[in-house]
Amino acid sequence: MTVGGLIALVDCNNFYVSCERVFQPELRGKPVVVLSNNDGCVIARSNEAKALGIAMGAPWHLHRKQFEAAGVIVRSSNYTLYGDMSSRVMSVLSTFTPDLEIYSIDEAFLGLSGLGLRLESHARALRAAVLRWTGIPVSVGIAPTKTLAKVANHAAKKDQKHGGVVLLLDEAAQDDALSKIELTDLWGVAGRLAARLRAIGIDAPLDLKRGDPRLIRERLGVVTARLALELRGVAGAVAGRDQRQRQADRGGARRPSRDLARRLPLQKSRRRAARSASGRGGAGRLVRQKGRCAPGHANAHRRPAQPPLRARYRILRRRRAAATSVEIAAGTLVILLHDRVGWAVAGLAGPKFDRKRRKA
Repeated sequence: MTVGGLIALVDCNNFYVSCERVFQPELRGKPVVVLSNNDGCVIARSNEAKALGIAMGAPWHLHRKQFEAAGVIVRSSNYTLYGDMSSRVMSVLSTFTPDLEIYSIDEAFLGLSGLGLRLESHARALRAAVLRWTGIPVSVGIAPTKTLAKVANHAAKKDQKHGGVVLLLDEAAQDDALSKIELTDLWGVAGRLAARLRAIGIDAPLDLKRGDPRLIRERLGVVTARLALELRGVAGAVAGRDQRQRQADRGGARRPSRDLARRLPLQKSRRRAARSASGRGGAGRLVRQKGRCAPGHANAHRRPAQPPLRARYRILRRRRAAATSVEIAAGTLVILLHDRVGWAVAGLAGPKFDRKRRKA
C-alpha cells in the first residue's frame, strides 16, 4: 500500500447472504441468515434479519422456533461458493487499481493515489462494476489511513443517504464520523480493550484520537498507540501485515521460529548419529551414512573387529548406568544368543540353567 496516499476500504455487504441471493434471487428483500458449520450459529444476516433483532452468533437450536415464527429463511454455509465469489470480486477490484491488498474474504484495501477530483466518481464506478459483474453489493470508505477508511466504510454501510460511498478527507469530516460511533466500532477494539481505555479516561473514539500518545503507549502498548495515531491521520502499521510488508521491502527479515523449525531435524539427526557412534560399530555406520571414508582410513566403511566376549560384557556393564533399558536388553540378547557361556558371565544363571548343565 502506497504510504501517504489515500486508501479505500471495499467491504462486501452481508457477504454470505449476498452470495446466496446471487443464485437465489427470490431471497432478496426477505430476512435471511446463514449458519456456521454443522448449522451451529448465525454467522451472516441480511439487513431485514438485523431489523428483527437477530444477533450475530445466535445459536440455531435455541432460536429455531423464533426464526420460523418471524419467517426467517435459513441457509447452511457454502464456503466453496463464498471463496469463488470472493475471487470474482477481487478480480474486479484489481481492474481499478494496481495497488490492491486483500484483507479478508470480503474486504480489500485499495491505494487511490493520483485520482484528485475523480476520487468519488472512481469509487462509485467501482461499486457499480462489482454489483453489475458479480451481483455483490459493496460499500466503499476512503480516508488517509486504514483505520479511518474502516470508519468511513462503517458510515457508508449504516447511512443509506451516502449511496455506499463515504470520503473522510478533512479533519472536520473525520471528527464528525468518529463522534457517531462507539469505541468497540473501531478496528481492533473489543470489549476488554474498551474497558482498559475507559479505565484511563478514554470513553469515545474522539478521546482516543486526542489522548496523550505517551500515556496510551505506556498503559496499553504500541498497537493501541498506533491506532490513536491513525485516527489523527498519520499512516502507520496497525495490522501485522504492514510490518511484514516493510520487512519485505527491506529485503526480508529472519524468522526465528522458521529457522528453528529447519534446525530441529538437523539436531535430531546429529543426536542419532552420536548415539550410533557411541555403540558397537558406530564409527563405521557413521562413515557409511555420510557416504565417504574417514581421512586416512581406506577401509573405514568395513565393520571393525569385535572385542572378545568377556570384554564385551565388561563394556556393557560399564555402560549400564548411561545406557537405556532398551539398549541393555538388546545388547544382552544379541550377545547371549552368540555364546551360551554369556549366561554365567552376566550373572543371569538360575537354578534351572544349572540343573541342565549338571545333567549335561
